[in-house]
Amino acid sequence: NEPPTAVASYSPNPAQITKGNQVVITLDGSGSYDSDGTIASYRWTKPGGEVVGTGATASERVKQGTYTYVLTVTDNDGASSQTTFEYIVCYDPNGGFVTDGD
Repeated sequence: NEPPTAVASYSPNPAQITKGNQVVITLDGSGSYDSDGTIASYRWTKPGGEVVGTGATASERVKQGTYTYVLTVTDNDGASSQTTFEYIVCYDPNGGFVTDGD
């Protein structure tokens, strides 16, 4: 059994945000795949272990700051893999944008 491949994406990128407010980001693991089976489960967490969601997609309301997310996917034979990325929310006084994720 080969482990699956975890692939994470996010939206919006960019999104307007005004100072002091929040924006809802959507984390998307539907691009994950398993070459010799199927993805049986998805788990979105933060590095401290806080669970953000357990489906292919998850949403979270965030304000200005840097957020790290870990996507763990498990296949139908119990093998798993994970990917980690950061989502950065910056306020731009000239337009207020969520700037990037990586």
